[in-house]
Amino acid sequence: QVTDRDVALKRIDLEGPALHQADYLKSEFKVLAGLSHSNLVAVHDFGNLSGDTKEPELYFTAEYIEGADIREATKRLKPVEIYDLIAQVARGLQYIHARGVVHGDIKPQNILVTEQEARRHVKILDFGLAKVLGQSFRPSGGTFAYMAPEVPHGILTPASDLYSLGVVLFELMTRKHPLRVGRTVSAIKNLAKQLAPR
Repeated sequence: QVTDRDVALKRIDLEGPALHQADYLKSEFKVLAGLSHSNLVAVHDFGNLSGDTKEPELYFTAEYIEGADIREATKRLKPVEIYDLIAQVARGLQYIHARGVVHGDIKPQNILVTEQEARRHVKILDFGLAKVLGQSFRPSGGTFAYMAPEVPHGILTPASDLYSLGVVLFELMTRKHPLRVGRTVSAIKNLAKQLAPR
């Protein structure tokens, strides 16, 4: 169906190293298609641009969002204005968690801030690493600087998203990361040991 609305196109060519991304793309669309919330990006349709099942070019379309990521968008904002944006993210997370979904990759780049009716509005993006509670989980990606310490051990829960959101909040308020942590799985696992109850 042809419409005059702007959409964002997310696609991959299933060749070489991109082949493993097909499951992520399908999973992301499936998760988002079952969700509807003002603070989540909306998806429209899924398809194959090439029409060839042997060499497909999978894609899905989503609402087009014009804005900046939350780190960039909050450079000149007051703390109370930042809190409002974080509260919007929290409401979006509350919605998906209540429906048994964990985002798994909350970070500034996946939180866009746009203008709607003269008000700043948050949209959570990129559900490629999302997990449905009750399904098996094997760590396969994410951003270490915002990753909860339990995630590399194969544990991903709603609390993991809240940990990541806490890191984002700290960074927005101070313009510094709360922890000096390397960008490797071993560094995160070492952090988990340091934070474990004694």
